[in-house]
Order: sequence, then structure tokens, then C-alpha cells
Amino acid sequence: MHVGMMMVFASYGWENCPDARVWDEEIRLARLAADLGFDCLWSAEHHFNDYSFVPDNLQLMTYLTALCPGVDLGTAAVIVPWHDPLRVAEQAAVLDMLSKGRLRLGLGRGLARREFAAFRLSMDESRERFDEAASMIVNALNTGFIEGDGKFYKQPRIEIRPRPQYSFNGRIYAVASSEDSIDSAAKLGCSPQNYRGLIPTSGYLRRWSSLLTSSRLKASGSNSPHRPSPPSRTSGGI
Repeated sequence: MHVGMMMVFASYGWENCPDARVWDEEIRLARLAADLGFDCLWSAEHHFNDYSFVPDNLQLMTYLTALCPGVDLGTAAVIVPWHDPLRVAEQAAVLDMLSKGRLRLGLGRGLARREFAAFRLSMDESRERFDEAASMIVNALNTGFIEGDGKFYKQPRIEIRPRPQYSFNGRIYAVASSEDSIDSAAKLGCSPQNYRGLIPTSGYLRRWSSLLTSSRLKASGSNSPHRPSPPSRTSGGI
């Protein structure tokens, strides 16, 4: 079992608490967790409100990779519909190179309509956008090339530079709190992330495991050098 710390960056319920203080305190706790032997530091992505404000968790983790060199770094999650999949793949490749294969890349589709509205997007498209873009990102990190010809993302085939240096096998996660999300995560070959204090049922895990096994049997593998990956598991948060 791996034990991690979730970084939320929230000031909700605290009066007269500057945003900078919230960030200073979260980073202080991250350093403490790393020094105490935690396996991974995780961070959400949220925008605009004191409920949580960490608009770029890949940027945050790039900072932490130098600050905390002995711990894995996880996104929980990058909200795919709000990003260009090409840029996510590039940023992930850079972070994984700098951290020497310590990135655990979590991908999600978002749950707050006010955030979608601010990005001038419809939340009703979140499932389609996630499935299309997440597949492009996963394939890019596994093959070194990204391409797409879907409804939302017309991406000419192009090489990712710097090239992914380490295998991402077992290190890509997808938020999965519903049946269709479980199916999506498994088809991508991802481990599931689960939040809101939900405890995965045995049926939830059996369904994901069965679909994931089927998906990985069809996978062609990666040309990247192999780094021993963390065990496929459910990441739970409260």
C-alpha cells in the first residue's frame, strides 16, 4: 500500500486568509510529508474560488520535483476538457523527465459548471471531450507521438519533445466515480482515482480490473525505458 498526501489549496471557512498564506502552508505540509516518508504528493486542479485554487497542478509539481526529490508527484487530476491535449502531453513529458520518472498523471473531466462556464465550455460535452483528449494524451506518452481526428481535437501527427524517457505503465490514473467513468478509465488502461470519501465496492474494483486487463492485453506496449511502476490501485480522498 502506498500512502500519499492530497494538496487542496483551500481557504474556505477562514476569514482574512491571504491566498499566498494558503499556498505557503500547503507547500510546508508537502515538504513535511516528503520528509516523513510519504510515497506521493497529490494536487487537485480547481479555479476561481476559495473552495480550492490550484489552476495548474503540473506547474506546481514541476516546482515540487526539485523541492522534494525523494517522493512521487501526482495530479488529482488534470481536468482534461479545460486543456489542449498536446500541451498536457508536453508538460507531462517535461515533468517526468525532470523528476526522473516520478510523475503519477491523473486525468479527470471536471464537475463544476461554474468552472466550465468561465472557460467558455459546456459541461454537457465533458464526457466526449475527456474520452477524446485523454486517449490522445495516453497514446502520446506511450508512443512519443500525438495525433487526433475527433469531433473536438484535430491534431496533426507530431512528435513530443522532449521524448518520454520512462514507461508510464501503471502511472496514469483517471477519476472514476461512476459506471461510465470506470469503463472509460479501463479502456484507457488507467488506474482509477476515487474521491468525495467514496469507498470503492468489490464490484467496482472487479469491473475495473476485468476491463483493464482486457484493455492491456490489446495494448502494443511502450518503447520507453522501463521504470518499475507503482501498483495499480484506487486512490481515495476525503
